[in-house]
Amino acid sequence: MVNNWNKILGEALSSLEPAERLPVVEWADKYIYLPDSGKWNSKDTPILVAILEALDDPTIHTIVCQKSAQVGYSVSIVCIYMLYRAFYCRDYRATIAALFPRTKSATDFESEKLWPIVEASPGLHSVFDMRPRSPDNKSTWKGLANGFIKLLASNSVSEVKSTTAGVAIAEEPDDCNVNTGGQGDSIGHLIARTKTISDPALRKILIGGTPTIDGLSQIQAWMLRSDQRRFMVPCHECGDSHELAIENLIWDEDAKVSHEVYGNVVLESALYVCPQCSVPWDDDELNENIRNYKVEASAPFHGVAGFYISELYSVFENSTLSSILKRKLDAEYRFNMGEKGPLIEFWNNVLGKCWAGGSESVNADQLEEKALDYKIGTVPAGGLIITTGVDFQHDRIAIIHRAFGRGEESWCVHWEEIQGNVLDPSDPVWGELWSILTRAWPHENGGALYSSSASLDSSDGTTSSNVYGFVRDHQGRALRLLAIKGSSHDYGKAPIFKIPKKEDVNSRHTKADKFGLQVYQVGTHQIKDIMTTRMLLVGVGAGRMHWPKDINPTYFDHMTAEVKEPQRNKRGQLIKEAWQKKSGRNNEGFDCEGYAYHSARGLNIHRYKDSDWDKLERQLNQNDMFGQASTPQDQSVKKKRKRKKVTGGI
Repeated sequence: MVNNWNKILGEALSSLEPAERLPVVEWADKYIYLPDSGKWNSKDTPILVAILEALDDPTIHTIVCQKSAQVGYSVSIVCIYMLYRAFYCRDYRATIAALFPRTKSATDFESEKLWPIVEASPGLHSVFDMRPRSPDNKSTWKGLANGFIKLLASNSVSEVKSTTAGVAIAEEPDDCNVNTGGQGDSIGHLIARTKTISDPALRKILIGGTPTIDGLSQIQAWMLRSDQRRFMVPCHECGDSHELAIENLIWDEDAKVSHEVYGNVVLESALYVCPQCSVPWDDDELNENIRNYKVEASAPFHGVAGFYISELYSVFENSTLSSILKRKLDAEYRFNMGEKGPLIEFWNNVLGKCWAGGSESVNADQLEEKALDYKIGTVPAGGLIITTGVDFQHDRIAIIHRAFGRGEESWCVHWEEIQGNVLDPSDPVWGELWSILTRAWPHENGGALYSSSASLDSSDGTTSSNVYGFVRDHQGRALRLLAIKGSSHDYGKAPIFKIPKKEDVNSRHTKADKFGLQVYQVGTHQIKDIMTTRMLLVGVGAGRMHWPKDINPTYFDHMTAEVKEPQRNKRGQLIKEAWQKKSGRNNEGFDCEGYAYHSARGLNIHRYKDSDWDKLERQLNQNDMFGQASTPQDQSVKKKRKRKKVTGGI
């Protein structure tokens, strides 16, 4: 029998007078019960009251919260606001879509947090269908008399794009997919589904989570769009207010106490000290001072309110100063033993901050300062062989030509992004690409050089067929073309260049097989490790990477768009270090440089002897005498292969 619960409830409610809509905090204090601790009390989570009040503000359409763990956000903000909107659904239609990293995190949220609160709160029983097997009471779907609550997984593009909602909630954005099904950011898709809601009182976007790596963190990127509100806590002694910081944590040491991890530290002596008057606060004084906080914005307001919260603001019993000190010392000890993960976890989950103490990195200013005084589009004196790297986006193609010389010293000759519809194989952008790949580049010593080899990225499934077709149609006509795919999850184990295994000529298992091509795997981690080291080298000589002063400035942004930091697995655990793109940055230039180096390795330039480089110089000089450019065939140094002696057999 078809469930008529929503219809019956809707008819019953329609006969009632419109309910007075209470503010969120007042409503929660009146109706919400927690399964373990009884009636919810806003005094137990004083900091979160400011966020709940912001949800009542019609001038705020988006609320962002960069937080630590153990602050009660999921229950006191996400659950309560969901239930608040559901409670008033008869008068204000409630269409609520909440995005989680994976389906399991969505179902865990429902079974461990949301539904236990509903069951413990008698005032909500008439809002929901409480029957366990009802179509309107599923783990990821709660039907309402006038709306719904839908829990989504970020890895399902169809779910995210098919739901129109007035309330969009994104939980833990740093764990959500940033490219759902190759169609863009899952949070962006979710927010787009709210744009049809015109009433500002009904449209709310709530984004909250723990940060990860500086520059990579999604919640950090969202916070930068907000007014960045901070909780200023007054000192009970001097009255001065400040934002709580781990640097103000103090403790005693006792020479009689000795511990392998904590040394002479007396953990129970932990106190927080006022940075203005130096008066120490114990846990009780800290919690009382927190209740007297004020909120201050540190950036202009444009409809997005942002809040920073660390565990120092938590008044829960297990978030004491001594427990925070213990975790701090433990993380620092393990870091000094060579284990970076625990310290990153402490920064993220306790301080609510992005980890910014990673590997040696390169910044754009450093690269600009190292630029040399030669013209883009020309080959400096030391360059003797050119290779090319090509990266494909849906609306553009990025290209880099790099000239290599003795000791793998190299010079960027050309950097460009050409615009076009890459998804259309007949678009003029493909003809423009071929023209650039076969262009002659004038040499400082006279004559010119062509590119000898080009590595073209075919990793994107939506552009790979067109890349394979381009490589097949132009293979062998002027230069060596390699269709490549990066081994980005090898964590440095995959070789830079590896000849593909020979496959059955009748095999048609992959797109490349259908085009009669072999795809070269690229050890991207090794290449980027090498490039990052070489970019920091100064002066001239072996291994140095150079670029001209007049290169397009976007080059420096692309070359600094990635950072190598521990990566999280699907369970949120930090695993091995990997190269990761910074949030909101373009990295095609960095990839292209890696592909150009891959092509150079494919030509074995790392094995060239002085006699090989001498030969290339003679070819260049000879072609200059006759006013010719060195062709790719001229530039390559062919090695004689020794025949293997065959023994045995018939």
